[in-house]
Amino acid sequence: MGGFNVGRQISDYFGWTSPATTKARKQVPASAAKKPVASARPQDRAQVRAQQGRATASLSLNKSQGMTSGAQELYAAMKRVDADANDGERREIAVELDAAAKTFGMDAKLMLAVYKHESGGIDPDARSHTGAKGLGQLTGIAIDETIRYADLGRKPFKAHKDTFKATKRDRSDIKNNVWTSVAYMKIMDQRTNTTGGMLKLYGDPNVKTYDRKVLAEYQNLFGKSYR
Repeated sequence: MGGFNVGRQISDYFGWTSPATTKARKQVPASAAKKPVASARPQDRAQVRAQQGRATASLSLNKSQGMTSGAQELYAAMKRVDADANDGERREIAVELDAAAKTFGMDAKLMLAVYKHESGGIDPDARSHTGAKGLGQLTGIAIDETIRYADLGRKPFKAHKDTFKATKRDRSDIKNNVWTSVAYMKIMDQRTNTTGGMLKLYGDPNVKTYDRKVLAEYQNLFGKSYR
C-alpha cells in the first residue's frame, strides 16, 4: 500500500474461534511469494498462538463442517492453490472473511484475491519492508481510518471499533486483520464507483497495474474472471 491508502481492517462480529493444529506453521518458500515480505511464519508466533488455544489435535475429516456455503468456497479455493498451508488458519480465514464481507457488503472472494496478492500467498504473518503487516498488509494509517469511521458513529463500523483498535496491537491476528481490512476496503469503495478504482485506492494509486494483479489472483483462486 502507498500514500494515504496504506492498510486495511476489521472485527469479530460472530465471536467464532477456529480450531487449528498443533503443528507449527510451515515456512513459505521465498520463491512462492508474489511480493517481498519478511520471513513469513516465525516459530515464536506459532508457539504464542498454540498457547492461546489456536492449536488443537486435528481437524475433523469433514473440513467444511460448520461453515456457510460462502466460507466453504473460500476454503476450497485456498486449499487448491496451497494444499500444504496451515489448515486451521485456512478455515479461520474462510469463516471470518465470509462473515466480515457480509457485514460490510463487500465481495469476500475479491478480498481473498487481495490477500493473496498483498501477503505473498495468503500469509497471516507477512510483513513488507514498509511495515505493512498481515493478510491485508494493514498499516497504522489504514487502521486509524476505520477507527475514525467508527468514532463518527457510521454503521456498521461503530459496532467493530474494538476490533479495529485491537488490530493496531497485533496486525497478524487473523480475525482482526480480516475484519479491519474488509472495513477499509468498504471505505475505499465509498470513494469511487469502479472496482478498479477501489482496488487502487486500497493498494497504491500510483501502481497502475495493481487492480490487474489482484484480478489475476482472483482468476487463479476461482478459475474464472471476476464477474
